[in-house]
Amino acid sequence: MSLGFKIVKFLKLDDWIPLIIDEQIRIAQQNNCPSDSTALRTLCTLVGVEGDQKMRIGCCPSCGYTGYIDRPTKEWIKQFYIENWDRAKTINLNQEVKKQKKQFALMNPRNERIARVEKIVQFLRFIGYDSTRPILEIGSGYGMGLKYLERAGFTRLTGIENSYHRAEVARRAHGLTVLSSAFEEPCTQEELKKNKPFGLIFSHHVIEHVYDP
Repeated sequence: MSLGFKIVKFLKLDDWIPLIIDEQIRIAQQNNCPSDSTALRTLCTLVGVEGDQKMRIGCCPSCGYTGYIDRPTKEWIKQFYIENWDRAKTINLNQEVKKQKKQFALMNPRNERIARVEKIVQFLRFIGYDSTRPILEIGSGYGMGLKYLERAGFTRLTGIENSYHRAEVARRAHGLTVLSSAFEEPCTQEELKKNKPFGLIFSHHVIEHVYDP
């Protein structure tokens, strides 16, 4: 039986920026599950306003992975996160640095990232983790999580943040070591080897942004 559905309306997402997929963006196909290589089954097809543009979303019948079959190329996604992600074209770095300093000074314990990092701090103290042993965060954002670890007494901290402007703000606002290149890039791996072995590697809200999880 063939089933279908229609999107009746979209939720209003005030702080989200729509991405226009036009002929300038090259599309690649991911026909198999990135986890176990099983052929993806089309779950739904998103159709453009003009009706000639289609993007399929597929589901793996083996593991349940769900993601785009038709999507921008890896190189395009890489440049998007470096240059455009999170208002990169309009952000004022100096203002953002001041904002991040202020937010860290206030340190809202209900902040989701801080709450998770606090659990990490408690665990590390419980196991007697050496505070001088290297720690790495993949997807460190504006650096608030790493700065919280620094305040807790951990001294050898490194972050990876694909977004150049986020990485730069973290460096300026908090004086952190943040690499603005993807974790899997050879240049990143070479830089990380200088601090190996890492005793802890953690990540938060990153998998959904990774081209090949």
